[in-house]
Amino acid sequence: MVRPSDNGSRRDAYNLSRHRVSDVLEGKAEVDDVLCGTDPFLIVPDMKWDPSGPISSLYLLAIVCGPTIRSLRDLRGGSDSYVGLLEEIRHQAYGVVKVQ
Repeated sequence: MVRPSDNGSRRDAYNLSRHRVSDVLEGKAEVDDVLCGTDPFLIVPDMKWDPSGPISSLYLLAIVCGPTIRSLRDLRGGSDSYVGLLEEIRHQAYGVVKVQ
């Protein structure tokens, strides 16, 4: 059961996440942490990753720069197929991991 205090803290965490993503996309925060930056997306390490730890603990985040994709639900087929974008993200992510 979700208590009102839990709901407020989840909302605060959600707003903080949205703010962080906006700052990263605008180049205001974590500029040095961007592992790959292209026009359609950025690849950054998960903020919980410890760079001094093993590479096997690395999780990457791909953040799409445009407003068309806000969540996985937006990746449905149809006239706007995002298969090419997803393949490019995968290709770039593999390249980043090989370099690391």
